[in-house]
Amino acid sequence: MRSIQPLALFLCGLVVSAAAGQANPPPKEDEPKPMPRVPLPEGVFLQSGDIQIMAKDVEAVMAQFLTYQKKTNPRNVPEPDTLLKARAQIAERLLQNEVLIKYTKDHHLTIKPQELTLFIDTVRAQCKQQGTTFEQMLIDSGQSEAEFQAFHSARLALQTAAASAVSDEDVQKHYNENYTTVPLRSAAHILVQYKKADSAERTVTRTKEEARAMAEELLKQLKAGKDFGELAKEGDDAAAAAKGGDVGYFPLVGKGQNAMTPEFAKAAYELKEVGDLSPVIESPYGFHIIKLTGNRDKEYKREIRAQLTMEKSNAMIQPIFKEAVEHEEFSQKLTSLAAQAAKTPVQPQPVQPEQK
Repeated sequence: MRSIQPLALFLCGLVVSAAAGQANPPPKEDEPKPMPRVPLPEGVFLQSGDIQIMAKDVEAVMAQFLTYQKKTNPRNVPEPDTLLKARAQIAERLLQNEVLIKYTKDHHLTIKPQELTLFIDTVRAQCKQQGTTFEQMLIDSGQSEAEFQAFHSARLALQTAAASAVSDEDVQKHYNENYTTVPLRSAAHILVQYKKADSAERTVTRTKEEARAMAEELLKQLKAGKDFGELAKEGDDAAAAAKGGDVGYFPLVGKGQNAMTPEFAKAAYELKEVGDLSPVIESPYGFHIIKLTGNRDKEYKREIRAQLTMEKSNAMIQPIFKEAVEHEEFSQKLTSLAAQAAKTPVQPQPVQPEQK
């Protein structure tokens, strides 16, 4: 019951742990870390309450870790304590999956069959884009289709329940508290500078009054239908003019590479629709005509809703995860360093170059 992306990240994390084990010698104690060990039924690696994680399921994922580790560092042979840590992490991840499934069943959280079908179709398409198949992905991740469906049905059901607990008011509140520092508008501009304006070239000799009059004339031409990108070439921001006047996305307030002057940002954010033009705006750099080219408000609110949904989901399930971990017991027999040493892979032979 492992999802593709979490599994991939999980395996990468185990590989990092294995690599770190090379730089740091294993602890001198007989066991690498304290873990509650008790005699468990044959084949059970971890138990918490009435949930049992079988050794065969741990080994199915462990095989993927060892395969990945061999590809990335073929000459490294993991120490027994590294193998034990990896198996313990795998077992705890599988325990969390089982806890999630049990939680959704106990709370009668479900999804419609077509929702699961749509998700699986999406995964199939992703696999195809990556040059593999859904069936091969299941094999590579050490899970059956039934396990895949059980986990993702539970995950999607929890996500749906969490999403229903996020109101429009919650989203708007988060937006109101944070939107000013998020790049939500993009614009193009035409800048007309005057002598001694900030960053003005020495070749700029027009007076402030002449610059304002020129900007007003350009605005009239724009309102009469002239192309913004072409008129931007008559302005004094050559870098922006080369891109049709585009200055990209920027926040309402803030400092840094993407920030604009307060006058510029305020005028841009007051524009309602993409394509709208501002009046002539004065800043320390000169006079601007601003055209709104992008508005990310809707996208940002979708991101907020997704973030709040995740937070609600975590609030629902994390206490259950914590309780399960607090009550976990590992097999005394299967978690000894001797057992791990017996499973240490044989040192790979040097790769021979291909004969031409």
